[in-house]
Amino acid sequence: MTDEDAAHKSRAATLVLRASYRTPLYGAGFRGTLPDPKHLIHRRPQAAHPNVAAGSPKVCNQDVDILVNSAILALAKVCVRDEPHTGESQSRATQPNAQPTRRNISDMPEKYLRRDGLPLLLRHTGKTTLPEEPPTTPTQAAGTTVLCLHDAGLQSSIFSDLMSCLPDHYVGLSFDLPGHGRSGSLDALSSIEEMADTAHWVSQWCRVERPIVVGHGMGALVALEWARAQSEAIGGLLLCGIGRTLGIDDETIETMRRVTRGKAPRPFDPSRLAKDAGPDLMKRAYMEGIQTDPRATLVDFEASRRFSDETGEAELEFACPIRFIDGAAESHATRERSKGFAKRIAGSSIESIDGAAHYLPFEQPKSLTEEIQRISEAA
Repeated sequence: MTDEDAAHKSRAATLVLRASYRTPLYGAGFRGTLPDPKHLIHRRPQAAHPNVAAGSPKVCNQDVDILVNSAILALAKVCVRDEPHTGESQSRATQPNAQPTRRNISDMPEKYLRRDGLPLLLRHTGKTTLPEEPPTTPTQAAGTTVLCLHDAGLQSSIFSDLMSCLPDHYVGLSFDLPGHGRSGSLDALSSIEEMADTAHWVSQWCRVERPIVVGHGMGALVALEWARAQSEAIGGLLLCGIGRTLGIDDETIETMRRVTRGKAPRPFDPSRLAKDAGPDLMKRAYMEGIQTDPRATLVDFEASRRFSDETGEAELEFACPIRFIDGAAESHATRERSKGFAKRIAGSSIESIDGAAHYLPFEQPKSLTEEIQRISEAA
């Protein structure tokens, strides 16, 4: 092998490793430690990234295929060198005596929808369907589909634990807004109204009848706007962590603006988790917060602040049941903002969940699932 050939293959391996972090190889189930390398190579196929041409992996010759596998194996060894593999990371599906109590997060289907040519990543529970087919069925009962809307600067992967806890007769849906996570566009939507319109379009594409909408942070504002504009399309609202979003101030926005200009590091706020959160949850929160471009986060903050200012202190009326949920570990000021907002909506209720702060969807997914069932019964 010539030096030129060796250099070419080395560069190819580097590109493969870089690309692996931008494709579904490390999806919602990634927690910082890779599974057994054999599972990486022979893993069940997931949704193809829209920027990767169909069938492109097959154009590699045998040498490059070997190089790719070697590169992945090398990466796995580097990532787990401080945590020797003991076989405990084997997936639940390969353990014959395992008794799963909820859906397997890593097996959750994904697909890309296209709205005016823009790809939007959709995660859903249930069976995998063809790209052009929705994940729900015409016989799906009203109020048993749960559509989750993510917070500012995040993406739909934050709901993976929650969706995996839903009872089997429910269908869980979540998607990445444009400019977030693995959805297309360099630009985020500039208003809560545009985000609500996108959520309604996704619901229609999935043929959903009166879903229970779970809004987290900014997603709670999107859910409220959607219910205000098209109340007949919503079965009920479960709004989590809205108090923190209502508290976005000038300093928060200016800090994120400095991040987009490279003048400040992206902030990580540990108070978004309960104080007794372990290192795994802390790592998860950090990883969730770095998957979306900070420029999109800045636009989200500005849109949320503008929506909050325009709403003012007016009384609000909605036709569907509304339930506010706060983490008990949130700050007093944050919980007071949630309570104040809930009082403006006639017939709404507010509850708190112990052992959680702002990241309720993966801090206490089972408790949140119980709240979903309660509001579903009232829908």
